[in-house]
Amino acid sequence: VLVTFGVVMCRDAPPAPAGTRPVGAAELAARGTLAGGAIAVAMLIAASGSPRVAGIASVFPAIFLTTMVSLWVAQGDAVPVGAVGPIVLGSSSVAAYALLASQTVPALGAACGVLAAWAGAVCTTSLPAWCWLQPGSDAAREPLLKPHEQQ
Repeated sequence: VLVTFGVVMCRDAPPAPAGTRPVGAAELAARGTLAGGAIAVAMLIAASGSPRVAGIASVFPAIFLTTMVSLWVAQGDAVPVGAVGPIVLGSSSVAAYALLASQTVPALGAACGVLAAWAGAVCTTSLPAWCWLQPGSDAAREPLLKPHEQQ
């Protein structure tokens, strides 16, 4: 489902210009602080005896939210609009890693299992998405609906 949303968002999104202004130190510090805060809240919830609720809280999209807000503040509207699809598509690697780690860590142990899950997620989601999104890839640029089919 996540990959499907990412593909649709990449294909139907307006082209985004490259950002011209760097994201400032304050925005980067805010991103790190908010993401760290989300993780701290998840750990507090887990320590209180609610590991399932903590798991839900740990995937709160604080990093994506702060990335989009900092892009918008630094670059204006066009850059974050074009970044949504690749961010959603890229986040599928997180889901792939979690699914793979649930199998590889028990089978291979922590160190080898984590490495195997990371390599598997990179090979099955990150690299194919990166290749598909390259400027020469016609598939990434074709809209799902032709202009005459859109309503």
